[in-house]
Amino acid sequence: IVQLKAFAQLNFSGFRKILKKYDKWSDSKAAVTPWFMAEVVRAPFMRVNFEVLLEQLNRIAVALQSKPGAAIQWARSSGGSQTALWTGREVSFMVDPKDTMQVRVMLARHLFRRGEYMTSPAAAAVGRTRTTCVFLDTNDLAVYGASREGAVSVPSSHLRHADGDAVMLVHEGTEVLLTRAEAAKLLQGGVVMPVAPGALPIDDIKAVEGLSPPAAQPAAKAALAAAQRSVQQGGQKPIAQASYVRSVFQDRLGGFTVVLDEEVRMARTVDPFAKNPAGTEYVPQNIITIISTATAQSLEGMQWYQLVQERTNLVQVAGFSMATLVVAHFFAKERGLPEPHWYRSLMN
Repeated sequence: IVQLKAFAQLNFSGFRKILKKYDKWSDSKAAVTPWFMAEVVRAPFMRVNFEVLLEQLNRIAVALQSKPGAAIQWARSSGGSQTALWTGREVSFMVDPKDTMQVRVMLARHLFRRGEYMTSPAAAAVGRTRTTCVFLDTNDLAVYGASREGAVSVPSSHLRHADGDAVMLVHEGTEVLLTRAEAAKLLQGGVVMPVAPGALPIDDIKAVEGLSPPAAQPAAKAALAAAQRSVQQGGQKPIAQASYVRSVFQDRLGGFTVVLDEEVRMARTVDPFAKNPAGTEYVPQNIITIISTATAQSLEGMQWYQLVQERTNLVQVAGFSMATLVVAHFFAKERGLPEPHWYRSLMN
């Protein structure tokens, strides 16, 4: 399964690189890449659903690890270096698409898969969910500037949605559940209220849920009020978006959560809820983010991490964020703003 998926991705990347070179060589205003890549996406070799097979493989791995003692040998430290790999709670890596399927299989084998994004048989048969994040910023990109400088003076918000009616507003890390109608009203400067989780289908909520569940009512109302002020008084509005297919794994004994984002696409935002926005571009690398708890062990000492490092080519991206990547790609150069130090390595 991994090799077949890698073969399909290799062909996809080959088409994209050839077309980009052709457009550069022809120097024509009518670039052929957007039209041709849309046809490639619909081609038979790109429409084979490997995900259902891989979901079954992941479930088998989780079932095997649920047996007493099965996960302990992989979660314990192997006695490697105890030097901290990074200072902070997160570290991100680039991973080549041709290696990503192997990474996902290794993580499913050695760690626990966090929940299931689809609980109903009908949803599971479709495959993994593609999630879209819509990022808000001001006309002068105040949020982007503060993010690049590591400042926290400008509050940041984004919306996360998938195919259902559920939308998650994320304001300064607090997650607030909304419906699409309420989210649209918020973006227009209206006053809205959080939605009770029981008011929406569980599959819709799971598809947009982050690493933490929606906040309880007092915290949700406070975050929502702050986000409304950012829109109404701070001038924030949707400017760019990214979509991805996400898998989340947990090392319960080591104290780590591993987030794998694949098939990342990005676009300027015209309609925040458009399924296939015009001008969509593809990020050539996938992203792995490893998040530690306060009591986490040394990442370098985790055997699952050592295996992934040995068998794939991970490149650390210090200070990465999806919002910074997308806004930099579409706006930094045209506004004369500096790009993140990792931007060109990631996009090239």
